[in-house]
Amino acid sequence: MLDENRKGSENEIKQIEVLCQQMVNKLADIRDQLINNLKKESLEREERLRKQLEILTHLVPTTQLYLLISSIFCSSTGKMDFLDMGYTLNNRIQSFLSSNECSQPTFPTQVHTNYRADFARALEPFLGMKSVILPSMLHRRLSVPPDTPGSQSPGDVDLLVSPFGFMSNTPTCKSYK
Repeated sequence: MLDENRKGSENEIKQIEVLCQQMVNKLADIRDQLINNLKKESLEREERLRKQLEILTHLVPTTQLYLLISSIFCSSTGKMDFLDMGYTLNNRIQSFLSSNECSQPTFPTQVHTNYRADFARALEPFLGMKSVILPSMLHRRLSVPPDTPGSQSPGDVDLLVSPFGFMSNTPTCKSYK
C-alpha cells in the first residue's frame, strides 16, 4: 500500500509538472504573438504618422509664401488696394487652411490590447471552465458602497458560464467569522 501511495503521489506530481509546463509554454506563445502584433501595429502607426508629417512638411513652403505675400500686402498697400485685393488673398488663405492636407496629424497615443482575454482563452483548455465576470456585475460591485447590506466584495461571488451557456453563482473565498 505504501508503494501504491508513493507511485500515486509521484504520478500526480508528474501530471502537475506536465500541465504547468504546458500552460507556461502556451502563455509564452501567446505572449510572443501579442508582442509581435503590438510591434507590427506600432510600425504601421509610425509609418502613417511619417506620411502625415511628410505631407505637412511639403505644405510649409506654401504656407511661408502666403505669409510673405500677406505681410507684404499689408505693409505696402493703400486703402483702395487693400479693399480690392484683400478678399482674394483672404479666400486663398482660407481655402488652403480648409484643405484636408493641412489638418493636424492624427495619432492615437494609447495602444489598447486585450491581452488578459487572450491569456484567459489560452488557459481555458487546461482549466476546463470559462470564468467570466460580467461588466454589469462589475459595475454594480464598484458602484455599491461596501458598507451597505447586500454588497459583496469582488472575491465573494464569481459568475461562471457552463459549457451549455448557463450562469450560476458559486461562492468562493468566503470568510466565515
